[in-house]
Amino acid sequence: MPHAPSSGVIKPKFEEFQNGFKVTLFKEKISEGVSEGVSEGVNNKIELLNYIIANPGLRTNHLTEKTKVPQKTIERWLRELKTEKKAVYRGSPKTGGYYAK
Repeated sequence: MPHAPSSGVIKPKFEEFQNGFKVTLFKEKISEGVSEGVSEGVNNKIELLNYIIANPGLRTNHLTEKTKVPQKTIERWLRELKTEKKAVYRGSPKTGGYYAK
């Protein structure tokens, strides 16, 4: 497979045949997309923690509204932050909110 230049786009492959030619186009490397997605998730989770530090006591729906991140993603990041003992939920289910540890 042809190499990817610094732009991340893989050059097409040209082949000549007796009655014509063939051009093969390649998608961008999958590993780049995966690593970008993982690092973006980590960075965004850190940004969420920073937001909680600056705005303690907010509930999931408020965090979703303020950050414009889907609720399922916020819930996943909050689970991870709680597992990592970086955030905690305090208060009753109806009136409590998230705080940094």
